[in-house]
Amino acid sequence: MKEKVLENTIVLAVAAALFLLLFQGLKFVWNAWVPWTVTTDVLGLFVILPILLIASYLTSALAVEKIKEANK
Repeated sequence: MKEKVLENTIVLAVAAALFLLLFQGLKFVWNAWVPWTVTTDVLGLFVILPILLIASYLTSALAVEKIKEANK
């Protein structure tokens, strides 16, 4: 039970770090090449950010799983 809680905590921590990294990259690209309008703000808020959240969680879960398998 403790191992599962620890694993989930690690996955969430890695997901948060990965999300922040991806968000900083997106912010750089968005400010450089996307014009600032209400439409692009809504697109970023309701489409791009959920995609980043899902991608960061899935990537971190897969990474932790592969690391766990490599250590067995």
